[in-house]
Amino acid sequence: GERKQALDVCLKALQIRQERLPDQHPDLAISLSSAGHKYEAMANYQLALKYFEQALKIRETFLPKDHPVRKRTERHVMRMRRKLF
Repeated sequence: GERKQALDVCLKALQIRQERLPDQHPDLAISLSSAGHKYEAMANYQLALKYFEQALKIRETFLPKDHPVRKRTERHVMRMRRKLF
């Protein structure tokens, strides 16, 4: 359905960014987080957690601990962990 199509587009965008950008580029975190949201919407919490964790790892390299985007990504990771464990 529409969620699957949205996920496919999101993953294609991520692939393009991974091919063209450095490993820790902030735009990769955006695409990774977006994929996490798509997987969460499909109730695939394991993959959502994987993508949110990758986004957080990148954001930790360039955002201070109290930055709202970093904090929001940390909350996404914790929410997925609660759903899984």
